[in-house]
Amino acid sequence: MKQASLLPVFLVAILTFRSEAQTPPPTAGQMDAAEQYSAGLGGQTFLVLYQGKIIRESYTNGGNANKLQLLGSATKGFTGMIGAIAAYDGIIDLDSPVVEVLTEWAGDTAKSKITYRHLLTMSSGLEELKDQKAWTDFLQAKVLYPAGSTFIYGPDPNIFGLALQRKLGAEKVVDYMNKRLFQPLGIQVAWNGNFSDGNPQLSGGAFVRANEWYRFGEFVRLTLEDQWTGPDIVPKLQLLEVIQGSPAYPAYGFYWWLKEPVSDSVADQVDLLNSELHTSQIEPILEEDAIPDDFMMCRGAYGQCLYVIPSRELVVVRNGPASPTGFYRDKEFLVRLLGESTSSAHEVAVTTPMRVYPNPTRGILHIQGSDGASLHYLLLDIQGSVVASGVSSGNIPFSPRLPAGLYHLLLRDEDGNASNHQIVIENP
Repeated sequence: MKQASLLPVFLVAILTFRSEAQTPPPTAGQMDAAEQYSAGLGGQTFLVLYQGKIIRESYTNGGNANKLQLLGSATKGFTGMIGAIAAYDGIIDLDSPVVEVLTEWAGDTAKSKITYRHLLTMSSGLEELKDQKAWTDFLQAKVLYPAGSTFIYGPDPNIFGLALQRKLGAEKVVDYMNKRLFQPLGIQVAWNGNFSDGNPQLSGGAFVRANEWYRFGEFVRLTLEDQWTGPDIVPKLQLLEVIQGSPAYPAYGFYWWLKEPVSDSVADQVDLLNSELHTSQIEPILEEDAIPDDFMMCRGAYGQCLYVIPSRELVVVRNGPASPTGFYRDKEFLVRLLGESTSSAHEVAVTTPMRVYPNPTRGILHIQGSDGASLHYLLLDIQGSVVASGVSSGNIPFSPRLPAGLYHLLLRDEDGNASNHQIVIENP
């Protein structure tokens, strides 16, 4: 198998080091607090592993151990890992341009510079596309920025899937993923909602049993700690590629979120181009001293979360419902689980009575019950992607370019009170 490329020495050294002092597991009280917070926002799965042993497992709000849980964008964690595995197997070279197989891009100077690594770190510079029916449809994405320069939460995972498929030849990507990742870990994955061409939605289409997802996290933790004794999947040096951020966004690896410092200029750019994604997703974690620096996560819509913290010898799974009852915040959950913060007090998200109308709407919503207060809003499509965000004191206008369909609207006031609504947008 192909030898992994070497990473900077300082990164390898940091991730190799493990304290000899054994870190204690979360207390029963801490786990109770985290579980209560999760369940109060519709959480269905709460599972904590310490040193490879399950120390808390509970299911609420209709969840159960055998339930196939939507992963949403947390699916990307599998996609990023299969990219590292394909590089280890010698199928792809991470820094080779994908035009070698995506021949439709031949002659396009900008697209010809996009590499597999760019696709795996969301730094291809391609625009986000919606409602595509086949992997090949994503090839039509326009280049907005030079490859490697800018983070855009866009079409890259499915373009990577197409490129990998062409490198594999007759073997299907899903079969390769089963053979090299899921079967060795004992994980059964259902791909619900495939594209019309039969290919999987590698950005958000995986469903996994509630009591199996943790095995993926344990594989990552043990490999990083040089303790993995299971099947040969991918070695540590190649796995380090998955959790190394890119210059375009240091807090994001191969579709894994990382607790890595981000400059103000990069953070501002990520927010500007991705509907305040940095501010809403990772900034609270970066600022929270109760969360260790080696924290990493796969994260999907409505709080589908796989947390891995090697320094604490922890893997944690939290699944939420497809229709949440409020804002689930990683920081609030993790502070309760890991210990009191010394940098900030808990924020409490509760459901507050608000009504939005008209529903269905053709372009503008009015908010009843806000009393003129400023409200932060997020509009998510059915896949859980943020399509609009901002601050409003009573009216929310939406772009006429949004496709008609079902959306989730999340509202939050300055005190942290939250309200969730399902709305239908009609064509004007």
